[in-house]
Amino acid sequence: ASVVLAGGKPLPGQRQDQGKPLPGQRKETGKPLPGTQKPKTGKPLPGAGGGKPLPGQGGGKPLPGNTVRHPRPTYPGGPLPSNDPRLEGADRAYSTYGMKYIGYWNGKTYYKTSQGTLDRSGKNPGTRYTLTLNSRRVKKNYDFYYSAADKAYYWVPDETPVSGSRSRDLTVVFNNTAQKPLHPWESERFVFSLTGSQLSIDSQSGAYRYSGTFTSDANDPTLVTAHLTAGAKVLTAPDASGVSLGIQSTGSGMKFVVTDKWGDEYAGETLEIAAVVRWDDGSMWRRDPIVVRYTTGSPLKLTAAKSVESLFNTSKRGKHYLESWSFRRANSKISSSRWINRGKGNSVTH
Repeated sequence: ASVVLAGGKPLPGQRQDQGKPLPGQRKETGKPLPGTQKPKTGKPLPGAGGGKPLPGQGGGKPLPGNTVRHPRPTYPGGPLPSNDPRLEGADRAYSTYGMKYIGYWNGKTYYKTSQGTLDRSGKNPGTRYTLTLNSRRVKKNYDFYYSAADKAYYWVPDETPVSGSRSRDLTVVFNNTAQKPLHPWESERFVFSLTGSQLSIDSQSGAYRYSGTFTSDANDPTLVTAHLTAGAKVLTAPDASGVSLGIQSTGSGMKFVVTDKWGDEYAGETLEIAAVVRWDDGSMWRRDPIVVRYTTGSPLKLTAAKSVESLFNTSKRGKHYLESWSFRRANSKISSSRWINRGKGNSVTH
């Protein structure tokens, strides 16, 4: 709603009273306008004048809140003065619903960081990858709003694109993949960033520690090649689904059967198993007895191979089941040695 101040020229679109009636009004012709006739008692009708004006009809001091003088921008909606205490004490707003826009303060101009992610898998390891990064140049603004509800100013952050953005077409080359191969279950991730003209590797995670250099094309600085060289091995988690365990009856006893998908890659290393096998005694009121138990503190130790078996004795007849099991690659030079929980296993009748 527009605000009318006393005195001065009228706001655009408004007219001064020069004796002419405003549109929709009638000149005095001696006859009262409809609704302004007085009753026979001589008292005016409600709202027809003749006494104190009704609230909101003027005739005195303006009502509170109708004459707010906001900070004056350079031009409507433009930059605001930087030394106005009303703005310096403003709070951050996360919603401007119902507020009035006042203007803004100019902030600094800077380059936004652009990031690109490269994922590399041991199932299909490449030696050459490409990424395109664009670093936008923007000017930071602080937009100010006025809340009539609590008579306070608020600001929200904003930014405006300006000229001078930077872009780089990045080619990533892995130098020594033959000497430092990825195993089929391994994966790597590299995050590159561009801020203005500054290109860097933000982070890397994978099977090796890499060192790298950036080289720009002599004729076109937007074309850059990153040469990455694999160094020391990083012990990453083993393939959680690479090992399976089951129990089988042998007639006189029972056995564990271990199948290791990557037994050749881990040949000669130690595979440790923690497992609990129980006998179903048919009772509904007590827990089934344990037939054999290996713990993480005292595990079943096997030499890694494609298939390994280990016998255990049981005098019970009937259903046996593998209640839970887990494994780890103990003291491995390829993977980390943390335990991998595999949950429940199979059951068999002995």
